[in-house]
Amino acid sequence: MADVTKFPGNVQFAQSSDFTSAVTITDTTDASSKETGALKVAGGIGVEKKLHAGTGIELDAGSLSALNLKHQYTISGSTGVVNLSGSDTETVVANHVYIVGKSDGTDVTLPTPAHVGEKVKFIVIPASSDHTITTHHASTLYEGYSLMQPAADAEGPSGSAIPKVFHPDMSNDRIMTFGANALKGSTGEIVMTCTVANGNSSKWMVEAELFGSGTMVTPFS
Repeated sequence: MADVTKFPGNVQFAQSSDFTSAVTITDTTDASSKETGALKVAGGIGVEKKLHAGTGIELDAGSLSALNLKHQYTISGSTGVVNLSGSDTETVVANHVYIVGKSDGTDVTLPTPAHVGEKVKFIVIPASSDHTITTHHASTLYEGYSLMQPAADAEGPSGSAIPKVFHPDMSNDRIMTFGANALKGSTGEIVMTCTVANGNSSKWMVEAELFGSGTMVTPFS
C-alpha cells in the first residue's frame, strides 16, 4: 500500500509542483463565481486534453469572442420549432428554431439576450419580398459571417463555383436582409449566438449559409 501523508492545516507550495498521478479533490462546494468552488485558481488554466464540465459553464466576462469552437454544434435544449409563415413582424425567443417562410416577407427582431450562449436558428425559405433579421437595439451589433453560394450547390457543392464570404462591418451592421433578393441569398440556414450579453451593447455571432444566384452581395447592413 502506498504511503499516505496527511497535513492537519493548509499547505502552500512556494514553487511549481508536478503531480505524476491523478489528483482528486473531495470537497463538493459548487461554484457561483470565480471566487467560489472547491478549486480556485488565481491565474489561467492550461489543459492538454479534454475538459468535461458536469452541470454548466459560466463566463464572468460575459463574452464568447475568444472561444474557438472546433466542432459543429447543435442547439441543445431548444424549446420549439416555430413557423413564421403567417407573421409580418415577429420578435423571436432565444433557443428556438424558426422557419422563415412567409411569401411576402417577415421582419424579425432578435430578443434582448439574457445570457452568453443563447442561440436562435432560422431556416430560410424563398419569398417574393425580403425577410429581415434585426437586433433589438442600434448598439447591438452583428459579428461572424455569411457564406454565400450559388443555388445550384444547395443539394451539395459541385466544386465549379467558389462561394463568397461576407462579414458584418462591426461598426453599425445590425440587419440581415435575404429571401427575395437572390443576390443576398434566398434559401439556407442562419444560426445566431449571443457572444456578449450586456443589454443594448450586446453582440450576436452570425453563422449563415445562404444560397442564391448572380453576383452575390453582402446581406449585412
